Amino acid sequence: MIRYLLAALVILPVLVLIVGAATGRVRARSCCAPTDPAKDLRMRGAFEDEASNSSARSPLTEQAGTT
Repeated sequence: MIRYLLAALVILPVLVLIVGAATGRVRARSCCAPTDPAKDLRMRGAFEDEASNSSARSPLTEQAGTT
């Protein structure tokens, strides 16, 4: 009897997560931020200037202008 109770306590939360994920009620998310801070939307204000300047100084645009 105790075996079945322990098995139910272990299996029930797993089943709840599986059903929740299948119905869209539970979403698996990463707990960590992206490795590149420029891709982190919370940091987008800090990288706005660099994004506009880097596109102007891109080696590809410099190379295209000299060719």
